[in-house]
Amino acid sequence: MAVRVQGQFEYAGATYWLRVTDPVYEQRYQAQPEGYYSLGESYLTISIGEPYDKQEACYKLIAAIIERAEFVSK
Repeated sequence: MAVRVQGQFEYAGATYWLRVTDPVYEQRYQAQPEGYYSLGESYLTISIGEPYDKQEACYKLIAAIIERAEFVSK
């Protein structure tokens, strides 16, 4: 079973821990030893997963990551 990759970020004074589903980052960090890694300032695309209960509550996911340093340098 593969390790679940999670990302942490702050927005509007709140801290969020969401599952990462971006395939590039998911594979990159599943290949690393378990631990905490820092990306620095990045752009995130947050998506909503399928409803998981009768009240139609959904998980929020990090669907895509663009590291700002990579974006600026290109």
